[in-house]
Amino acid sequence: MRPIYESATAPQLVARALQIEALRAVLENVRTGRGRCVLLSGDAGIGNSRLLREFVVGVNASDL
Repeated sequence: MRPIYESATAPQLVARALQIEALRAVLENVRTGRGRCVLLSGDAGIGNSRLLREFVVGVNASDL
C-alpha cells in the first residue's frame, strides 16, 4: 500500500529494509522506556526524508 502523499507514479522505496528495521527497533526500545536518539544523515537527494516518511507512515498510532 502506498502512502497517500505519493502519486501512483512515485518510485518504490528500494534497499532500505535494514534502515526501516533499525528504526523499528529504536521505536520498540522507546516504547519499553529506554530513551533513544536517532541521527538520520546523508547527502542531499539520496532519500533521507523519504525514508523517514515511509517509516512514519508504517507506524500505527498504537505504536506511539
